[in-house]
Amino acid sequence: MTRKLWVRRLILAILIGLFLIMLWVGSKYVPPAIDWSTTYRPAIIRIISGEGLFESNGEPTNYNYPPWAIIPLIPLALLPEEVGRVALIFLSILAFLYTAKKLGGTVISIALLLLSPPVIHGLLNGNIDWLVTLGFVLPPQIGLFFVLLKPQIGVALAIYWLVDTWKFQGLKAAIKVFSPFAIVFLISIAVWGFWPLSFTPALDFWWNASFWPYSIPFGIVFLYLAIQRRQKEFSFAASPLLSPYILFHSWVGALLALITKPKAMIIAFVSLWSLIIFRLLSAK
Repeated sequence: MTRKLWVRRLILAILIGLFLIMLWVGSKYVPPAIDWSTTYRPAIIRIISGEGLFESNGEPTNYNYPPWAIIPLIPLALLPEEVGRVALIFLSILAFLYTAKKLGGTVISIALLLLSPPVIHGLLNGNIDWLVTLGFVLPPQIGLFFVLLKPQIGVALAIYWLVDTWKFQGLKAAIKVFSPFAIVFLISIAVWGFWPLSFTPALDFWWNASFWPYSIPFGIVFLYLAIQRRQKEFSFAASPLLSPYILFHSWVGALLALITKPKAMIIAFVSLWSLIIFRLLSAK
């Protein structure tokens, strides 16, 4: 073994060791993540135990996502809950980094994204918005499985892919792009019934951060610009504006629309943190 290869393996071993140490330390101090602890991990445990995904003992569960959403999370669910929660944070950060870099983000805009209130909120809650936004930079055939995990983040991008493919490559190309998702979707309905009906969003509750219906015109404009200019980034902002239900952390998709524009990202970053600080001060 050459000296260079030996050094690389040593560095890799050190990095793995540091990662395991951070997992252990983080598991002691990171607070519980409500979405991970009450939704995603229990859903995986139920599947492994042979129970239902959307129903358990004849009662509906609080799992309101496509069945394939939990597949990437299975290894984390097999770990102790606290360790899996911290591993999910690391995985989320890496995914956001990868997505932002692939979209052409600058160092400043990527740093502001990771420190933004929506990202931090999602990390603390143990949510899977990072998985949805990962679909932004994947080929449409694969990306559809990701962006439609949460339509409030990615439905406009799916529409953009459909229109753009049909317009510039023809109907056959559009069918080829969308058929894998359609087939899997139909199979999932055959197995679990029409599971989309299990999702009953709490539109009137305080945690709904949607501006619908007042935001609909803005969403339509952004979607039109995405299609007209062939710039999918506009669709990132369109989805939450067209959705009647969205949580605060899911606005990260709209933030990614600004990832190549550091000045706009700075304005959004300052505005969001100002809003958080104002809310905290007014609550006292």
